[in-house]
Amino acid sequence: MADDFGTAFGTRVRELREQAGITQDQLARAIGRTGVGVTWTRARVAQVESGSGIPDLGAIHAVALAISQLSSTPVHLADLLPDTNTSEVVQLWRDALTGAPVRGPMIGQVADSRLAPGWGAVEDKVAAHFGPGTEAFVLSAAHRLYGGRSGSQERDHRAGPGATPQRRGHASRAIISELVDATQREIDETAAQDATFETELRHG
Repeated sequence: MADDFGTAFGTRVRELREQAGITQDQLARAIGRTGVGVTWTRARVAQVESGSGIPDLGAIHAVALAISQLSSTPVHLADLLPDTNTSEVVQLWRDALTGAPVRGPMIGQVADSRLAPGWGAVEDKVAAHFGPGTEAFVLSAAHRLYGGRSGSQERDHRAGPGATPQRRGHASRAIISELVDATQREIDETAAQDATFETELRHG
């Protein structure tokens, strides 16, 4: 992802510099005169334009300011990344530099169920029982069984605030047993649905 950003940024800086008729040396000197504490050499400009040596936000600001001053044309930070680039990281940076709200997958769209809110030690034990690739079934079963709570959240709910380790352990064992059964049902139901779908496809 860093390579995508470095290449997109460097390519765009070179385009803006050449459009304005600015040499790499002129840009480097102008960056040093911006007064924001960034000092570049011509070699540094060449390095960045080649996609290497990704600058920090302060340097990005200095580059935009220098090009603006040399070309007498306002340059926004987001202008330093092409809007035609389809890389996700480049688009996220453009959004950030334009002040757009931070975006990302909705909770229900988290690719790895182990990263979802509520996943904890209870889910780890149940997923270990079924093996890799069953994490989504575990989380789905818990949500159905406990009204939207994960097994770990249900354990905390049952044990209550300030519960002793023994009380939490007792609640965990009961919930793990329940969740193993619920996850197996979830897996079986999904397999049955898949089989029905395949049958319908074969028979048109």
